[in-house]
Amino acid sequence: YYQQEAFHVQHADQLIKEGQMYIYPKSLNLNGAYMIQYRNIQDFEADGDNFTLETRLKNDEATGGSVCNYNALEIRGDNKDIRFHIVTPGCTRWGSVEFGEVKYDGQFQDLSGLSLDLSKWHTIKLAVKNKKATIWLNDKPAYRMTYTEPVGQIKGIIYSIRAFGAVDYVKLYNAKGETVYSEDFEGQPTE
Repeated sequence: YYQQEAFHVQHADQLIKEGQMYIYPKSLNLNGAYMIQYRNIQDFEADGDNFTLETRLKNDEATGGSVCNYNALEIRGDNKDIRFHIVTPGCTRWGSVEFGEVKYDGQFQDLSGLSLDLSKWHTIKLAVKNKKATIWLNDKPAYRMTYTEPVGQIKGIIYSIRAFGAVDYVKLYNAKGETVYSEDFEGQPTE
C-alpha cells in the first residue's frame, strides 16, 4: 500500500535497502510461486498519452526468483491503462501488452522483443507521444504500438513482479521532458 505518496509497505525496513526496492526472501516465510506488487497511486502531473517513464530492474532466479520470472509495469490512467511484461527468454507465452484499448497476449502474438536475461540489471524506458508508444530495453527500441482511446492523467505506477524482483529507480517525465516524479530509493522521492 502507499503512504506519503511514495512506494512503502508496512515494514519498509524489509523493502528498501542498498538503494533498491526489493523484498528479501528470508524476510518472508513464503513457499511456492507468488506475485509481489509495488504500487504508487497518486495524481502525477503527466498526461498518460504523452510522457516518458524510465526504470531499472532485475529479477534474478538466484536471489529468490523462478525459472520464468517476469516484471510487469503498469501505468494507471484515469481512463485506460498501459501495461507490459518483461519476461525471461523462452517464457514469452506469459507476456502481454496493453495500451489503452489494444491488447496482445504472448500465447498468440510474438512478444519475444520484450524478453531479457532478468538475472542482470536492465534499463526499461517507455516513451509515449500522441498515443504512439515505444518500449526501449537498454537504449534499444524493442516494441512499438499505437492506440486510440486516451489513457488520461497518470494516477499510478505499479510493478507486478513474479518472485523477488528488484527496482533500482523510477523516473517519470511529462510531455515537456520535465521530471514530475523521481525515486532512487536512497532518500525522499522528488515531485
